[in-house]
Amino acid sequence: MALVDAGDPHDPADDRHFPQRAEPPRLAVSNAANPFGATGLAPVSRIRQHEIARGVGHCGRRSCGGVTVGFMDKMRSVVGGVSPELMQNGTLAWGEVVSVQMTGMSVSRGDQVTTQKQVCNITLSVIMDNTPPFQASVKQGIPVLVLPQLSSPGAVVAVRVNPASHQEVAVDLSVEPPTVTLAAGGPNSSSAAELLATGTAARAIIIQSQPLGVRNQAGVDMFALMVTIRCDGMPPYQTKMGNPVPPNGLPLLYPGSNLPAKVRPGQQGQCIIDWESAVAEATRGVPG
Repeated sequence: MALVDAGDPHDPADDRHFPQRAEPPRLAVSNAANPFGATGLAPVSRIRQHEIARGVGHCGRRSCGGVTVGFMDKMRSVVGGVSPELMQNGTLAWGEVVSVQMTGMSVSRGDQVTTQKQVCNITLSVIMDNTPPFQASVKQGIPVLVLPQLSSPGAVVAVRVNPASHQEVAVDLSVEPPTVTLAAGGPNSSSAAELLATGTAARAIIIQSQPLGVRNQAGVDMFALMVTIRCDGMPPYQTKMGNPVPPNGLPLLYPGSNLPAKVRPGQQGQCIIDWESAVAEATRGVPG
């Protein structure tokens, strides 16, 4: 697709000319299905000089240099741009990438690979401080050098959220994901306590662990765990789960660590490590 290089809008039938302005930076856009045609620009016509002078376009909306704000917002959306105001003032939140779908459009400034971006539709699972988790999507240009990490399973990123509209989000690659606190009374808060009290005793063997950057209401850090479950009368199986890990349990998070747990037979996702018993075992020197 051709370079987007907008000059002054004018009416070809009008013999008056507008004052010359500095040429804007060139923005290279590649998209087979460009909604604005070969030029990459929506037509701007019949905007009279006196209208531009007072900052009003033909539709009556406020304009910037003769191009309406609505048009600029549309262009930003098409090329995967996000609101500068959102990036500057949006609430910082924790986000896990659910899916990344490339649109087939790319944008770049200059010829450097480091400036090239792929426009992607990104779905995120977002957690803000003391707010129930929610999903939101954004169409955003992502640097090609970052895209492989962003597309990896379970990738965690910093997210900017409009506090007045949680569906307006943007990935912020300039900062680290924050540590956030889960909302009180979440959907799994009571079930975790119930599972620990009434579940079937089992052993959880740690395969892999990773901090999530999320705390529960008690201020205990949550970890993503991959474990092998061994339970009497059942074949062993592997599962992934998120569990709070108290500070005295952190030394037990090593591959091969064999810890007491509670499970729901037949429900592989229902598993919780009994950290009180695990620490007691380690303190007594009882082998796993």
